[in-house]
Amino acid sequence: MKPLLTALAICAFLLPVAALATSFIWDGDSGLDGYWSTEDNWTANSGYPDDSSDTATITSTTGDWPVLDQDYTSMYSRNIDDLTMGGSADLDTSSYTLQCDVFTVNSSSTVTISNSSSGGGVTASSIVINGGSTLSVSGVTVQTN
Repeated sequence: MKPLLTALAICAFLLPVAALATSFIWDGDSGLDGYWSTEDNWTANSGYPDDSSDTATITSTTGDWPVLDQDYTSMYSRNIDDLTMGGSADLDTSSYTLQCDVFTVNSSSTVTISNSSSGGGVTASSIVINGGSTLSVSGVTVQTN
């Protein structure tokens, strides 16, 4: 019995980190600000995307559109897995960078990425812009790595 319990404990410890992946959907309704790291701006109001297994979806808002308030890159261990934007979504990078594996613009969307300071942008391994969509970029860099 003891070897079985030991084996189960080891298996539980070795579960892949991907099992901890969380999907976040922007609602922007914190009433405080539009900062990415304000937990109340994301559905469930607990946490925000800052892990390499997290996904972020920004398609509508009942408040403010998101503003990056720090770098979200692998250098700071805060890059995310996927970023999906749609509708008439807007992302203000300020002077920061968001790094993700896949950046997707949904079909029939008009998405804007801009900054209120200088610099910043979105870096992705893959960028997918679906049919009928427009991606507007102003004062920022959107690039593949």
